Amino acid sequence: MTNEFLQQVGPLVSAWVQGPWFDLETLFGAGLGACLVVSVRQPLKGWQTLCSLAMSAGVGVLFTPLAVMLLPQLTNGVAAFFCALVVIPLSIKLMVWVEQVDIRELVKRFKGQ
Repeated sequence: MTNEFLQQVGPLVSAWVQGPWFDLETLFGAGLGACLVVSVRQPLKGWQTLCSLAMSAGVGVLFTPLAVMLLPQLTNGVAAFFCALVVIPLSIKLMVWVEQVDIRELVKRFKGQ
């Protein structure tokens, strides 16, 4: 049963790892950016550091295609590095702004009243 399972799962794992989205340069850039994010923060507990590292690196990898599309002169690694650095702080600032904004006032501004 184990040999049969490996024969069925092996090609799937190989296709997943060798897929067009899996780029070591992107992972390396996002990892370096995430390390920089974690290193400049105040001291955190071990699990908080790991979560922050994983979240920053994941966001770096996820936003790399968008960054490369908008700025084609960037390589995947550089784009992933900057995405890991920039996206989380911008998201936090946006969350704080959304919590503070008055929806009625925002709608009035868009309508021009």
